[in-house]
Amino acid sequence: MCSNWVRDQAALVVLGIVKFNKDVFVGLVLMGPIVRALIQMGSSGSIQVLTGLVKIIRTPLVEDIKGEIPRNISLLGSEDLPTRVAAISCILDIAFLGREEVAYGEDPMKKLMDV
Repeated sequence: MCSNWVRDQAALVVLGIVKFNKDVFVGLVLMGPIVRALIQMGSSGSIQVLTGLVKIIRTPLVEDIKGEIPRNISLLGSEDLPTRVAAISCILDIAFLGREEVAYGEDPMKKLMDV
């Protein structure tokens, strides 16, 4: 088994290669299991990488993860403060791109007020 640190570093590598050559690697990110793995990891590092990918890829990535948005919102209830901060940032970036699920799906406003 890999430690969380190794997983977070691998996630940072993915973000780095997408930043390096967006035209080549965006398709691989969208077609592969990378995005769902980042969401399932649920660590602050993986959510920060997901936020970075959302900022780079924008709407195609948000459309790809629309079924995983409730999982991301549930991270607002995490005991780990950095994870909650990363989740808020990611949710706001997704909301900026216009996903209704963020605004209405899991009642994120109530969860944000609780944070």
